[in-house]
Amino acid sequence: MHQDYRLYPNSTVEENILRPLLPYEKAYREERLARLLGLLGLEKWRHQKPARFRGGSNKR
Repeated sequence: MHQDYRLYPNSTVEENILRPLLPYEKAYREERLARLLGLLGLEKWRHQKPARFRGGSNKR
């Protein structure tokens, strides 16, 4: 599977995660978002934009 580390700089962490999930139902998107934020340890960064990260943090 190809991995692309590009983030949309004007979107929050939440919006960047949800973008590929837009075709799915809202309940599924919300459940998946919560799970991914937890797995990646990004809960506290949920509403931050990628520019707020330092160094390699934006590749998580």
